[in-house]
Amino acid sequence: MQGMIPQTVSPDAIFPMETWLDMLHAIFPPQGVMVVGAGMGSSLWVQWLQNRGIESVTLIEGDQQQFACLQNRQADNSSWMLQQAVVAGSDHQTVFYQASHSSENGLLAPETLQSLWPNLTTVKHTAISSATTLDSLHAASGKPTNWLVVDCLPAADLLQGGAALLPALDIVIARVTTRPDGPAEASLAALSAQLGQAGLHQVCSQPERHPDLASAWFVRSAIALRETSRHLQQEIIQLQHALQRSQSTQETERHAMKRQAAADQSQIDELQIQIAQLSQQTETLRHEKQTAEQQYQTLSANLNAALQDTAARLQSLDERQRHLQDGLVQLGTDIGQLGQTVTATQTAPIITPRDIVMLIPSCTKNADKAAAIRKTWGRDALNSGFQCYFLIGDPELAAPKLNGDTLHLPCRDDYESLLLKLTLAYQYICENDAVFKFIFKIDDDCYLNVDAFTCNILPQLKSNDYMGGAVHPKGAKFNSQWHFGKCHDDRFEKTYAFDQAMQSFAKGGYGYFLSKQAAQIIASHASDFRAELEQFIYDFEDMRVSRVLAKHHIVPLQLANYTVAKIESYRISRPLLVFDIQDVESIKTIHGESIVSNMP
Repeated sequence: MQGMIPQTVSPDAIFPMETWLDMLHAIFPPQGVMVVGAGMGSSLWVQWLQNRGIESVTLIEGDQQQFACLQNRQADNSSWMLQQAVVAGSDHQTVFYQASHSSENGLLAPETLQSLWPNLTTVKHTAISSATTLDSLHAASGKPTNWLVVDCLPAADLLQGGAALLPALDIVIARVTTRPDGPAEASLAALSAQLGQAGLHQVCSQPERHPDLASAWFVRSAIALRETSRHLQQEIIQLQHALQRSQSTQETERHAMKRQAAADQSQIDELQIQIAQLSQQTETLRHEKQTAEQQYQTLSANLNAALQDTAARLQSLDERQRHLQDGLVQLGTDIGQLGQTVTATQTAPIITPRDIVMLIPSCTKNADKAAAIRKTWGRDALNSGFQCYFLIGDPELAAPKLNGDTLHLPCRDDYESLLLKLTLAYQYICENDAVFKFIFKIDDDCYLNVDAFTCNILPQLKSNDYMGGAVHPKGAKFNSQWHFGKCHDDRFEKTYAFDQAMQSFAKGGYGYFLSKQAAQIIASHASDFRAELEQFIYDFEDMRVSRVLAKHHIVPLQLANYTVAKIESYRISRPLLVFDIQDVESIKTIHGESIVSNMP
């Protein structure tokens, strides 16, 4: 088993984690599973155990609030055992910490994990007079356990209290840290050394969202299994020899018993003759009794059958009456729901191209791209009823100026002014267009399939305020130096203050929608954005929009069927939007191919 895959491989690198668990399930069928740090019961391990229908499972959680959620989630699962307990390496006094991030609740003080989570702090700590060990949990369950999941830190410390349990385990999956300066008792090295002595070896690890945290997977070593098998074979040989000696002794005893049986049989034959005579005398009495009993049973059976038939008819009538009542209630409910559906269908707003204003931020030096868009997908958009405006910055202007399809705005025409340029455009549209419902922001290095956009995206808009083709999740990393080499003034080229998203945001490079309300909120911050530019403070446009809207409880929604591809690979997937187009000829080429593909 140890040589099947490299020790450092991630399960998802070859197969999904569920597939790995299924393979381990086939090799080492779970006789009993213990999950320490089960949380609220929403982890992958608990979900997989439920989906596989594993019956002998014990879930342990130390936090009282999370255990209450776990009980509610597992209320219908009577075959599983739930226990609130603080598990430690010994049954001595310890301290249970509640962290500002509930996933790090446990025996480690949150401050010792600040090399992983700089902002992690202690919310509450509770002194535990007598902790629970793995061995005591195993003994109390009274059931075999060969799978152990430790979904908390520090795993190596907790396993100190499982000396009796370890030899019975085939699978151990434990949460560890791989960071050299992390707590030693929570490290992968400490866990590997401890489990290696017990014949369990690491086969893979699954990184968490934080790259220095992972779930390490250990299985029972094939070498140890072979050694155990060898000892068992020796014991079998010894037992076979003992069996042969026992069989020889039994054969001697069998012959003696056979001789004794012959003598006994003679006595039995004499007794049988006497019994036959007695049987003859009692046969007549037995026959008479049997006849009477048969008559009684016949009468009793007929009476019971009549009673059962009557009861069945009454039950059938009750069932039919209950079904009729349920049907009447359901009919009333269906009629009410049908009325609500008809009302909702009649009042639901229908989004049309005229409700959409497309804003394409550009610049004077990209005039050739704007011209190519006007002749390709921009013309398709206008013919479909959309409004399209190219945004150009002009610092000499005192107020916005609309010239045909170009909106000139009072700001610099450079990369660092993109956020202010869009904000001024939102301000202008909100003040001068009373009809629009949504603004769609799309870059000038993109090609949009207008027909697919109209058919697949517009029906999803409805009453949402903030939607995008691709949503970057909160906490995920991003390039904090993306603006380097793009700004007109190198004083803006400062590394961003953080490299993880503070909240989810719709990626600007793929286009996103703002409702009129959301656009008005962003437009109200124009003076703030202009002041930041004067102080040489740069902010990513799409991330800043998300942070402003989040203060108004507006979060991005991922649109369905919004497919995107870079220019190098668009022919493979035929997406709704192609991005990162650097030359005008590619825009024309994509448009020509799109026309051909749409021909009947």
